[in-house]
Amino acid sequence: MTEKIRHRESGRDKGAYGTDYLVKCPKCGGGAQVRSGRLTCPACAHTAYNPWADPNSEHYGDAAYRPGQGGPWYGMFVPSLEGGWTPKCPSCAAPVDHDFSRRGYDAVRPTKTRITCQKCGEVHVHALSWEAIAATASPSDPIFGCTYFLIQETRYGEIFAQNVEQLADLRAFVAAGLRERREGENGWMNASYVSRLPRWIKSAKNRAAVLKACDQLLAQAAHLR
Repeated sequence: MTEKIRHRESGRDKGAYGTDYLVKCPKCGGGAQVRSGRLTCPACAHTAYNPWADPNSEHYGDAAYRPGQGGPWYGMFVPSLEGGWTPKCPSCAAPVDHDFSRRGYDAVRPTKTRITCQKCGEVHVHALSWEAIAATASPSDPIFGCTYFLIQETRYGEIFAQNVEQLADLRAFVAAGLRERREGENGWMNASYVSRLPRWIKSAKNRAAVLKACDQLLAQAAHLR
Protein backbone atom coordinates (compact mmCIF):
# COMPACT_ATOMS: atom_id res chain seq x y z
CA MET A 1 0.00 0.00 0.00
CA THR A 2 1.42 3.37 -1.06
CA GLU A 3 1.86 5.80 1.81
CA LYS A 4 -0.12 9.00 1.38
CA ILE A 5 1.71 12.28 1.04
CA ARG A 6 1.31 14.37 4.18
CA HIS A 7 0.93 18.14 4.17
CA ARG A 8 0.96 20.26 7.30
CA GLU A 9 -0.46 23.74 6.86
CA SER A 10 2.05 26.53 7.44
CA GLY A 11 -0.59 29.12 8.29
CA ARG A 12 0.70 31.57 5.67
CA ASP A 13 -1.88 33.98 4.35
CA LYS A 14 -1.87 35.53 0.86
CA GLY A 15 0.13 38.52 2.08
CA ALA A 16 3.00 36.26 3.13
CA TYR A 17 4.09 35.78 -0.48
CA GLY A 18 5.49 39.28 -0.68
CA THR A 19 5.27 41.77 -3.53
CA ASP A 20 6.89 39.65 -6.23
CA TYR A 21 4.59 38.84 -9.14
CA LEU A 22 4.83 37.05 -12.46
CA VAL A 23 2.55 38.95 -14.85
CA LYS A 24 1.74 39.27 -18.53
CA CYS A 25 3.77 42.04 -20.10
CA PRO A 26 1.43 44.91 -21.09
CA LYS A 27 3.44 45.41 -24.28
CA CYS A 28 4.10 41.92 -25.71
CA GLY A 29 1.97 39.60 -23.54
CA GLY A 30 4.93 37.49 -22.48
CA GLY A 31 5.96 36.70 -18.93
CA ALA A 32 7.28 39.66 -16.93
CA GLN A 33 8.59 40.07 -13.40
CA VAL A 34 7.31 42.65 -10.92
CA ARG A 35 9.73 43.09 -8.05
CA SER A 36 10.44 46.03 -5.74
CA GLY A 37 8.21 48.32 -7.75
CA ARG A 38 9.86 47.49 -11.08
CA LEU A 39 8.29 45.66 -14.01
CA THR A 40 10.77 43.96 -16.33
CA CYS A 41 9.99 41.87 -19.39
CA PRO A 42 12.86 39.66 -20.62
CA ALA A 43 11.17 39.13 -23.99
CA CYS A 44 10.67 42.72 -25.22
CA ALA A 45 12.74 44.62 -22.60
CA HIS A 46 9.73 46.70 -21.56
CA THR A 47 10.15 48.26 -18.12
CA ALA A 48 8.04 50.33 -15.73
CA TYR A 49 8.59 51.74 -12.26
CA ASN A 50 6.45 52.72 -9.27
CA PRO A 51 8.36 54.10 -6.25
CA TRP A 52 5.41 53.33 -3.96
CA ALA A 53 6.38 49.64 -4.09
CA ASP A 54 10.15 50.10 -3.98
CA PRO A 55 11.54 49.48 -0.46
CA ASN A 56 14.52 51.70 -1.30
CA SER A 57 12.33 54.67 -2.24
CA GLU A 58 11.28 57.47 0.12
CA HIS A 59 7.74 56.99 -1.17
CA TYR A 60 7.61 53.31 -0.20
CA GLY A 61 4.39 52.48 1.63
CA ASP A 62 2.84 55.91 1.18
CA ALA A 63 -0.54 56.08 2.93
CA ALA A 64 -3.80 56.14 0.99
CA TYR A 65 -2.32 54.45 -2.06
CA ARG A 66 -4.71 54.04 -4.97
CA PRO A 67 -4.29 52.04 -8.20
CA GLY A 68 -2.32 54.06 -10.72
CA GLN A 69 -0.80 56.36 -8.12
CA GLY A 70 2.94 56.85 -8.44
CA GLY A 71 3.42 54.96 -11.69
CA PRO A 72 1.80 53.63 -14.88
CA TRP A 73 -1.40 51.58 -14.60
CA TYR A 74 -2.08 48.88 -17.18
CA GLY A 75 -5.27 47.57 -15.58
CA MET A 76 -8.88 48.65 -15.71
CA PHE A 77 -10.41 52.14 -15.54
CA VAL A 78 -13.97 53.27 -14.89
CA PRO A 79 -15.45 56.54 -16.13
CA SER A 80 -16.97 59.35 -14.11
CA LEU A 81 -19.60 61.49 -15.82
CA GLU A 82 -19.61 65.26 -15.39
CA GLY A 83 -22.49 66.18 -13.09
CA GLY A 84 -22.71 62.72 -11.55
CA TRP A 85 -24.39 59.66 -12.97
CA THR A 86 -27.77 61.39 -13.39
CA PRO A 87 -26.81 64.80 -14.83
CA LYS A 88 -29.46 67.34 -15.79
CA CYS A 89 -30.10 68.44 -19.35
CA PRO A 90 -28.68 71.97 -19.86
CA SER A 91 -31.72 72.87 -22.01
CA CYS A 92 -34.70 71.63 -20.01
CA ALA A 93 -33.15 70.64 -16.66
CA ALA A 94 -34.66 67.15 -16.88
CA PRO A 95 -32.56 64.24 -15.52
CA VAL A 96 -30.65 62.74 -18.41
CA ASP A 97 -31.07 59.01 -18.99
CA HIS A 98 -28.10 57.29 -20.57
CA ASP A 99 -26.70 53.82 -21.14
CA PHE A 100 -23.13 54.75 -20.32
CA SER A 101 -22.54 52.19 -17.61
CA ARG A 102 -19.62 52.02 -15.19
CA ARG A 103 -18.00 49.21 -17.12
CA GLY A 104 -14.27 48.78 -17.13
CA TYR A 105 -11.95 49.99 -19.88
CA ASP A 106 -8.34 48.99 -20.31
CA ALA A 107 -7.36 50.77 -23.53
CA VAL A 108 -9.39 53.50 -25.25
CA ARG A 109 -10.65 56.10 -22.77
CA PRO A 110 -12.64 58.91 -24.44
CA THR A 111 -12.67 62.28 -22.71
CA LYS A 112 -16.20 63.16 -23.86
CA THR A 113 -19.48 61.38 -24.59
CA ARG A 114 -22.67 62.50 -26.35
CA ILE A 115 -25.97 62.02 -24.51
CA THR A 116 -29.47 62.68 -25.89
CA CYS A 117 -32.13 64.07 -23.56
CA GLN A 118 -35.18 61.81 -23.74
CA LYS A 119 -37.50 64.71 -22.86
CA CYS A 120 -36.52 67.54 -25.22
CA GLY A 121 -34.38 65.62 -27.67
CA GLU A 122 -31.36 67.89 -27.29
CA VAL A 123 -27.95 66.30 -27.69
CA HIS A 124 -25.25 67.47 -25.33
CA VAL A 125 -21.59 66.61 -24.86
CA HIS A 126 -20.55 65.61 -21.34
CA ALA A 127 -16.98 65.40 -20.11
CA LEU A 128 -15.55 62.16 -18.75
CA SER A 129 -12.82 61.50 -16.23
CA TRP A 130 -11.28 58.11 -15.53
CA GLU A 131 -10.29 56.31 -12.36
CA ALA A 132 -7.95 53.32 -12.18
CA ILE A 133 -9.42 50.31 -10.38
CA ALA A 134 -8.19 46.90 -9.33
CA ALA A 135 -9.80 44.39 -11.68
CA THR A 136 -11.98 41.70 -10.16
CA ALA A 137 -12.61 39.69 -13.31
CA SER A 138 -9.08 38.30 -13.44
CA PRO A 139 -6.23 38.19 -10.88
CA SER A 140 -3.76 41.02 -11.34
CA ASP A 141 -0.93 42.67 -9.44
CA PRO A 142 -1.80 45.73 -7.32
CA ILE A 143 1.20 47.78 -8.48
CA PHE A 144 0.71 47.99 -12.25
CA GLY A 145 -2.61 46.19 -12.75
CA CYS A 146 -1.13 43.52 -15.00
CA THR A 147 -2.86 40.15 -15.28
CA TYR A 148 -1.07 37.23 -13.64
CA PHE A 149 1.13 35.17 -15.95
CA LEU A 150 0.54 31.99 -13.97
CA ILE A 151 -3.07 31.28 -14.96
CA GLN A 152 -4.34 27.96 -16.28
CA GLU A 153 -7.89 26.93 -17.13
CA THR A 154 -9.18 23.49 -16.11
CA ARG A 155 -12.56 21.87 -16.67
CA TYR A 156 -13.42 22.74 -13.07
CA GLY A 157 -12.20 26.32 -12.89
CA GLU A 158 -9.17 28.57 -13.08
CA ILE A 159 -5.85 27.90 -11.36
CA PHE A 160 -3.65 30.94 -10.71
CA ALA A 161 -0.77 32.11 -8.52
CA GLN A 162 1.06 35.39 -8.04
CA ASN A 163 4.51 33.78 -8.14
CA VAL A 164 6.32 30.43 -8.17
CA GLU A 165 6.49 30.26 -4.37
CA GLN A 166 2.73 30.47 -4.04
CA LEU A 167 2.24 28.00 -6.88
CA ALA A 168 4.59 25.51 -5.19
CA ASP A 169 2.61 25.73 -1.96
CA LEU A 170 -0.61 25.19 -3.89
CA ARG A 171 0.78 22.12 -5.61
CA ALA A 172 2.12 20.63 -2.36
CA PHE A 173 -1.26 21.05 -0.72
CA VAL A 174 -3.19 19.51 -3.60
CA ALA A 175 -0.79 16.56 -3.93
CA ALA A 176 -1.18 15.58 -0.28
CA GLY A 177 -3.56 12.79 0.65
CA LEU A 178 -3.30 13.73 4.33
CA ARG A 179 -3.76 17.41 5.18
CA GLU A 180 -3.16 18.70 8.67
CA ARG A 181 -4.29 22.12 9.81
CA ARG A 182 -2.30 24.10 12.35
CA GLU A 183 -3.98 25.58 15.40
CA GLY A 184 -2.93 29.16 16.12
CA GLU A 185 -2.60 30.97 19.44
CA ASN A 186 -6.24 32.01 19.22
CA GLY A 187 -7.58 28.63 18.18
CA TRP A 188 -8.41 27.24 14.76
CA MET A 189 -8.20 29.85 12.06
CA ASN A 190 -9.40 29.92 8.47
CA ALA A 191 -7.31 32.76 7.10
CA SER A 192 -4.38 30.94 5.50
CA TYR A 193 -3.91 30.82 1.73
CA VAL A 194 -4.58 27.09 1.35
CA SER A 195 -7.55 27.07 3.74
CA ARG A 196 -9.26 29.69 1.57
CA LEU A 197 -8.87 27.76 -1.66
CA PRO A 198 -12.10 26.84 -3.50
CA ARG A 199 -13.61 23.47 -2.67
CA TRP A 200 -13.12 22.13 -6.18
CA ILE A 201 -9.34 22.60 -5.80
CA LYS A 202 -9.35 20.78 -2.45
CA SER A 203 -11.45 17.89 -3.78
CA ALA A 204 -9.53 14.62 -4.11
CA LYS A 205 -11.43 13.69 -7.29
CA ASN A 206 -10.02 16.75 -9.04
CA ARG A 207 -6.45 16.21 -7.83
CA ALA A 208 -5.06 14.91 -11.12
CA ALA A 209 -6.45 17.81 -13.16
CA VAL A 210 -5.25 20.43 -10.67
CA LEU A 211 -1.76 18.91 -10.42
CA LYS A 212 -1.52 18.81 -14.21
CA ALA A 213 -2.38 22.51 -14.37
CA CYS A 214 0.16 23.33 -11.65
CA ASP A 215 2.89 21.42 -13.47
CA GLN A 216 2.10 23.23 -16.71
CA LEU A 217 2.42 26.58 -14.94
CA LEU A 218 5.67 25.59 -13.27
CA ALA A 219 7.06 24.66 -16.68
CA GLN A 220 6.04 28.08 -18.05
CA ALA A 221 7.69 29.84 -15.11
CA ALA A 222 10.92 27.86 -15.59
CA HIS A 223 11.44 29.48 -19.00
CA LEU A 224 11.51 32.92 -17.37
CA ARG A 225 14.43 32.16 -15.07
